[in-house]
Amino acid sequence: MPGFFPQINDVLRSRTIMTVNGQVGMNVMHWKVRNILTGGANLLEIATALDQTWNAAYKGWLSSQVTYRGVGCTNLTPPATVEETELLFIGPGLGSAVLLPTQVSGLIKILSPFSGKAFRGRVYIPFADGANITGNGELNAAGKAALLFITNALGPTQTIVGVTGTTVLDLWIKHARSATNPPPSLLGSTADRLVGSDSWATQRRRGDYGRLNPAPF
Repeated sequence: MPGFFPQINDVLRSRTIMTVNGQVGMNVMHWKVRNILTGGANLLEIATALDQTWNAAYKGWLSSQVTYRGVGCTNLTPPATVEETELLFIGPGLGSAVLLPTQVSGLIKILSPFSGKAFRGRVYIPFADGANITGNGELNAAGKAALLFITNALGPTQTIVGVTGTTVLDLWIKHARSATNPPPSLLGSTADRLVGSDSWATQRRRGDYGRLNPAPF
């Protein structure tokens, strides 16, 4: 039965949380369980392992004004679980004290072997270090390297070793449901690669004029 020990084909959601000046940056990703060995890892072990894998990469991108909080993980396969969270590596970014406008984001593209919008995804990496921009407003070499670090850390596969076993996760592009033109799978497609963009992106919900958002954990 799906739950806190995810089974093969279960779909999980991870949330990586960062905060600054009353604004929350949240990277939501989905994962499908490809394989488990013995009993597999439990949901808290998965959140902990993802936090351990990702925190250094995120902190290398973030301004020192920003707090990296941690990772939460939910098994979405019905009946969905509550979110298990790990804040072991909570702490400030490792960049300079200069913070770019909060709506400015790095961009990582999630790709699959198939064409079409339904088979692609994006991750908007928030709260960039102001030292990562050129005088012309472009992402500089240090910023590209920091974004590549995150890109490589995110997957597209994660192998989680728990106390009672191992769980292998594949990054999952979750499709929106459509009654008129459903995708081949109503759940999604397996991603096969991530590619960092050399250009800045924007997320207006993180802008300074947006409402203040409390961190979810």
